[in-house]
Amino acid sequence: MSAINANIVVDTTTLTLSPSTTTLTTVVEPITLTVSTASSGGGGGNPNEILNGTSNVAISTVDGNIDFAVGGSDVARFSTTGAAYPAVFTVQGNINAFNNITAEPGALFVGDGGGLSNVAGNSISGVVVSAPGGSGTANIYGIAIGSSPVAGQESISIGVSANSAGLAPSIAIGKDSKATGQETIAIGHVTKASGTTAIAIGHNANANNARSIVLNAGAQPTGAPAADTFTVKPVRNAGASGLPAGFQQVAYNPTTGEFVYYS
Repeated sequence: MSAINANIVVDTTTLTLSPSTTTLTTVVEPITLTVSTASSGGGGGNPNEILNGTSNVAISTVDGNIDFAVGGSDVARFSTTGAAYPAVFTVQGNINAFNNITAEPGALFVGDGGGLSNVAGNSISGVVVSAPGGSGTANIYGIAIGSSPVAGQESISIGVSANSAGLAPSIAIGKDSKATGQETIAIGHVTKASGTTAIAIGHNANANNARSIVLNAGAQPTGAPAADTFTVKPVRNAGASGLPAGFQQVAYNPTTGEFVYYS
């Protein structure tokens, strides 16, 4: 219950009697008028609150935020600009969103997502961990770590400008690495894997043909000469003294870096 104080003042009253005039003055002292207002659940005297025990809903200012407390702890706030409290929301019905749902940095979707339906691939993001001042993009189930990484669906990108935006799943690790083919792996600085199921490892390795493997530790870029090839640079030259013990016959193309074996 809350009290509203008010004063009642009666002005001077003039009473006229004929044939003579008599002035009658009446003065009433200020009276305290108490008006009781009810607050649901026992508002504790604050008309801005709905209170029940230590749980309450409060609107502290006119047209202000709506704050919710449970058990004496603030749990939620409805506001156009205010910061939200940490909260757990339990919803037994549907949640209908007519605009974006935004998660602050560090927030994750936790739990079984098997019940999600009608979700387009570009409408939901994976996990993005960016360096200070950087940014990144991860498609559904993707993981992007670093500065400006891009991870495709079910793919992983780690490093500055690493890109695994090919057909899922692909992996790009290293600065400017690119795994842009289907199910490709690119590991190393400026490493590229664009052929289907291609693998490129090492600085400037380029697995640009389907089912190719390129390993490069040389100073120059190395690519796959064709599909279904295994390319390595550099390889030690054993000289002209013959095949060392324990080695099988292998042919190597020093120009392309391709290996073949024969018996």
